[in-house]
Amino acid sequence: MDASLAAALLVNALMGTPLGDGVPATLRIDPIMVYSGDELRRYYDVVEDGAALFSPEAARSKLFKWASPGVDADSLNELINAYGIDAALEWKKR
Repeated sequence: MDASLAAALLVNALMGTPLGDGVPATLRIDPIMVYSGDELRRYYDVVEDGAALFSPEAARSKLFKWASPGVDADSLNELINAYGIDAALEWKKR
């Protein structure tokens, strides 16, 4: 998730569609906390294949303002707040 959001901030700025209103966008990502063996197995289901968290189409619609004008710092923060093992598994299915 960290790399996806860093890329989104950079690409949006380079494309001339920065996410902040004249100021740099601030995003905070809390780590995923794993508390049981079952959660750890589910987490590995997310990361073990090395595939991207989002498909190219989902990335364009969720991360890039130049492709989806509704994307802004608030929408990325909503995405961050929804992030967790279950959400990541669901996103990778799309």
